Amino acid sequence: MKILKRIILGIFIFLAVVYLGLNIFISTKGKTLLCEILSQVIGKKVTVGSLNLVPLYGVSVNNLNIEGLFAAEKINAEPSLMGLFFGKVGFNKIIVTKPRVFIVRTGGARFNVNEIIDHVMAQNNPNQKINFFVKKLLVKNGKVSFQDNINNLSFDITPVELSVITSTLNFRTAVGLKAKAVSSDRRNVADISADGWLNFLRKDMDAKFSVQDIDAAYFSSYFGNLIKKVVSGKLFFTADMVSRNNDLAIDCHLETRDIRFSDEPLLADLNNKQITLFGNISEIVLDTLFGPGSGGIFDFSIHTKFDRPKLEGLQFKGNIFKEPLKNLIQGNIGKEGVEAVKKVGEDFKAIGKELKEQFKDVKDIFKVFKEKKEVEAPDPQESQTVSDNQ
Repeated sequence: MKILKRIILGIFIFLAVVYLGLNIFISTKGKTLLCEILSQVIGKKVTVGSLNLVPLYGVSVNNLNIEGLFAAEKINAEPSLMGLFFGKVGFNKIIVTKPRVFIVRTGGARFNVNEIIDHVMAQNNPNQKINFFVKKLLVKNGKVSFQDNINNLSFDITPVELSVITSTLNFRTAVGLKAKAVSSDRRNVADISADGWLNFLRKDMDAKFSVQDIDAAYFSSYFGNLIKKVVSGKLFFTADMVSRNNDLAIDCHLETRDIRFSDEPLLADLNNKQITLFGNISEIVLDTLFGPGSGGIFDFSIHTKFDRPKLEGLQFKGNIFKEPLKNLIQGNIGKEGVEAVKKVGEDFKAIGKELKEQFKDVKDIFKVFKEKKEVEAPDPQESQTVSDNQ
C-alpha cells in the first residue's frame, strides 16, 4: 500500500514539474514564438500580453493585438490531440472573449484587410491543402468597428455573439450570429442575425441572414445620387441561402417602410423649371415606391457556386408595389386610396403636358451634365504637352 502511495505521489510530482516547466517555457519563449509566427503569416506587428497553460483545458492568450486590425481580451484554446495523429493542426474548442475588429474602407472596394489578404495569398500555394480545423468556435461580446473614409460614415457592430460548431456525425457546421449596428452617436441603426448550417465536404448549405430595422437616413450615403436625400424611414433585408452539390441559390427580400425625402433636390446644377419638372416626377415615383403607408418590396435571386461565390445570375421577381397592387385588385383601397390613385393620374397628366411644353428643358439638363463632364475631363493636348515636357 505504501509503495502504491509513493508511485502515485511520484507521478503527481512529475506531472507538476512538467506542467510548471511547460508553463514557464510557454509564457516566455512561447509568447515570442507565437508573435513571430503570426507576424510572418499576416504581415502585421503582433503583440501578446501573456500566454499560459490552463490545466485540463489548453492554452490561454491574454491581450492579443494585431496592429490596426484586431484585439482580444482573452482567447482560450483547447488543442486536439487526435488531430495530431492524422497530421492536422486542430482545436476542439476556441473561445474568444471581447474581441474587437477594425475595418476601414480606404477607397472603392479597398479595405485595410485587403493588405493582409494579399500578403497571405502571396505566401500560400493555392493548390496546397490546409490541414487545420476548429470543432467549436465561440465569440462572446465582440465588436466590429467600421470606418468608411469615402462616405465619412462610421458605426459599430456590437455586441457580437457568434457560435460555429461542427458535428463529427454529419460534418455539418452550425452557425449562429446575433449583433446590433450602433451609430457614432450610440443609436441602434440595425439588427443583424444569421442561423443555419454548412457542409463544406458536400458543398451543401441551408442558412438565413437577416438585417432588420435599418435606419435608412443614417445609411443614405450608400443609396447613390437619388433625386432627393433620404431623411427617415426603415429598411428590412433577408437572404435565404440554399446550396446542394455546390449549386448555391440566394433568395433576397428587401422591404422599405415609411421612407421620407428632403424637400431640397440633390441636383444643384438645375434651374428652377428643371427642379420643378424633375421634382414632380421624382416625388410621384419615390412616394409610390417608398412613401409613408405604402413601402416597396423587392424580391431577387442570385445563382452561383458554393465554393466560388460571385454576384451573377441575378433575377428580379418583380414584386414591387406588392401591397398597393394587392389592395387595388381586391378592391380594398378605400376612399383615401381612390383619391390617391386619382391624384397620381392627375399629376401624371399635368407632367405630360409640362413635358410637351418644356421638352427643351430636358435637353438643357443633359447639356449641364455634358458640360460638367467636359470641364472635369483633362484636355488631351495639355496631357500631351505635359508628357513632352517630361
